[in-house]
Amino acid sequence: FLLACSPRVLLLFLRKRKKNETMSAAQHLVPQHHHHQQQQDQDLPPHSSDPEEELPRVLLALQTVYAPNASGGNNNNNNDASSSSSSAAAAPFDRRDVADRYLTSFQRTAVAWVVCDRLLSASDNILVTPATSSSSCVEAAADSSATLRTQRQFFAAQTLHAKCLGDVYQLPPSSLPSLRDSLLNHFVNHASDSYRAPLENRPANRPLVTRLSMAIASLAAQMGWDTCLTDVTNGVLAPHPELGPAVLELFRSVPEEADSDRLVPAAEEDLWRYRDVLRNSSRVVLGLCEHAVRSVRPSDNSDVATTEAVLSCLQSWIRIVDMDPRLLEGTSLLSWTFDLLADGGARGGFEQAVDVVVELLRTYPSDRRGADGLVRAIIPRVMALGGDVG
Repeated sequence: FLLACSPRVLLLFLRKRKKNETMSAAQHLVPQHHHHQQQQDQDLPPHSSDPEEELPRVLLALQTVYAPNASGGNNNNNNDASSSSSSAAAAPFDRRDVADRYLTSFQRTAVAWVVCDRLLSASDNILVTPATSSSSCVEAAADSSATLRTQRQFFAAQTLHAKCLGDVYQLPPSSLPSLRDSLLNHFVNHASDSYRAPLENRPANRPLVTRLSMAIASLAAQMGWDTCLTDVTNGVLAPHPELGPAVLELFRSVPEEADSDRLVPAAEEDLWRYRDVLRNSSRVVLGLCEHAVRSVRPSDNSDVATTEAVLSCLQSWIRIVDMDPRLLEGTSLLSWTFDLLADGGARGGFEQAVDVVVELLRTYPSDRRGADGLVRAIIPRVMALGGDVG
């Protein structure tokens, strides 16, 4: 099959394979400084279990790490009493290495659930609390810098993602639905903001939306959210059709997070049952992808994001979920993907289309039971790439 392809397609195939081998090798690297890190953590300021006390400390640490020039730290030479009090409050975090280690330690605490939910708020004003109003914490809390706000929110989403993977035991099971609803609200708010960003001539914070997608997908696996796909389609996509690419990003993350080595489920058998549910939900994902493809307007460059999101989602489900090959054989997505390759990337998504074809060839070999029809549909299209792409 590969020999029949054009040099450009063959080169991409080989690059994808090399990338996968490199990533696989990197997973075996083990950090050697864990014991030393534990000793250093003993010298950090203690964490508070009260979110109102912990929040301003985290804000100061984040400001020191991401905007060190904005903090007073050792540069405050004012001798009045209020300045001295402010410097004392900020003193534990006036060194970047201490602030960084404090944040790393904070991510393992139970109070991080509440604090990160506050950090993800789109409003900076909510971060100013009575407990911070008389100290230099006000400057950290009220800082309107777009860069600092972006870093702060990504840190919160990254922390919640990590905790959804391995720290769900810190929460009572009855609180998981409210956590899910809160994450979904943050997802909608920030995905909507990213959608508006290009229209307002400002950069979109797509990494934040991606990380929130991963957090929601991890939580879905932890709580066995069997109706995740239909609930998100009806509750998020239906009222917000402009968020199609973001929802596809979330759906791409669903099987990836359920298959993650970092996921620590409460019960292994529940995770296997959830993976079976995903396999049975393949038709829902393929239907959403087909709907998204029909909405793409070839003359609209903004729809390149939709094309790439569809292909990334499709590649993830083919790679991880053992989908029935007959579903793929009967979907229009198959011919659409090969048409994108034949166009040479004119409509965008060329490399993502290569990823999809790679996974099709890997997952559905000719000797796989039930894959005969899919293989027969793939072979002539792969052979035709040698003459159409170059």
